[in-house]
Amino acid sequence: MNEKDCLMLTYLEHEPNITQAAKRLFTTQPALAYRIKQIEEEFGIDLFYREGKTPTLTPEGRSLIHYAHKQLQLLRETKDQLRELANAGNLRIGVNSYVCNSLFPPLLSQFHRQHPEIQYYIHSGMSSEIFKKLQSGDINLAIVRGDFAWTGEKQLLHEDEVGIVSSSPITLASLPDEPRICFQEPDYLSQIPNHTKITIEDMIKRWWGEHFTDEPKAFMKVDSYETCVRMVDAGLGYAIVPKLFLLQHAHLPFQPLHFKDGTVASRRMWVYYRANSLTLRAVKTFLSFLLNYFAENIPGEKREEN
Repeated sequence: MNEKDCLMLTYLEHEPNITQAAKRLFTTQPALAYRIKQIEEEFGIDLFYREGKTPTLTPEGRSLIHYAHKQLQLLRETKDQLRELANAGNLRIGVNSYVCNSLFPPLLSQFHRQHPEIQYYIHSGMSSEIFKKLQSGDINLAIVRGDFAWTGEKQLLHEDEVGIVSSSPITLASLPDEPRICFQEPDYLSQIPNHTKITIEDMIKRWWGEHFTDEPKAFMKVDSYETCVRMVDAGLGYAIVPKLFLLQHAHLPFQPLHFKDGTVASRRMWVYYRANSLTLRAVKTFLSFLLNYFAENIPGEKREEN
């Protein structure tokens, strides 16, 4: 199997429907079906159980897809090492979408001016997606929001408070009667396990339960915190969000959530990586730059890990 075959198999793992997989691979359904048949004949296996409307992977199919993932990871590592020998280097970074859109461009611009020889592969998405890419070996570094169950190396980049944002000052006692704009995770992310130890929604539920007996008046549900803040700025209600999302809306009143035990609800941002990634000069250099940049340029707390 070549690289294209391995990519095809990894796509089929998440999209066993041949028609949809063919669209994603920019090929035709007959061509994809023919190549699948060739691979099945080559290995003497069936990749799918074909009973019912949706094909499901066989144990042999899952084993071959696992092999395809390993081969792609090995190929990426080999390419990175060869570029290192050429005194260049590759950086494969996964970044939380909001961080990538708001904080990353000036950061990366400054780093690129210092190291123009390095090439970049940037993946942005929800933190759960980025964490999954790190687990599968698709990226060298993962910049995520939230505390994930990661056993490798990690560095704390930033910690910011979670609190109430409104278009005008608001009292806590009035919250149950005020329209609330709620964050709701996009449906497609329900297929990706959330490995965080505690989510922002968990914090909010705990805080709300400590202060009120009535349920909040959920007026609107949106799939991003950025949208929450924009709706608040338009005067449509209040929201509970991490303070980082107010960088472009500093004029909005913000009240941190204080728990009954005196602690403040907060969200941490981490960079996760494997120790062996630091053998790559580009990764080691960028990590050092990243830590210094956040320490010098990003406002907010940076508390010690619990």
